[in-house]
Amino acid sequence: MGIVNSLSNLTTADYFEFEGDEAVAKTDIIHSLHSGLMLTTCGRFEYHLILLCEVVQRALEIGVSHKDVHGSGVRNVANYLDALFRLKISKSSEYKRVIEWLEARNLLTHHRR
Repeated sequence: MGIVNSLSNLTTADYFEFEGDEAVAKTDIIHSLHSGLMLTTCGRFEYHLILLCEVVQRALEIGVSHKDVHGSGVRNVANYLDALFRLKISKSSEYKRVIEWLEARNLLTHHRR
């Protein structure tokens, strides 16, 4: 089962203890720390990949930027490097795993309790 499926299947009972009529969050601190760490790590990862593309562009002295290729974030970087070097990054299992983590990050970012 993937990360996104695991997080998607959480229920209200996974987040709260019920004491009488009051629901008390039992994982607020852990959830907040985990979400913050995931958001920061993914954001920095994407930022450094984009910097890599800019370094490659300058080093090769080419006019094609990662901004000229479709996609955003990691998908954009993979498409850019695939186009330049025929690496087929987007076909690799590692790439698919990274995309799964980014989808989990998006779920955490946009999940409403």
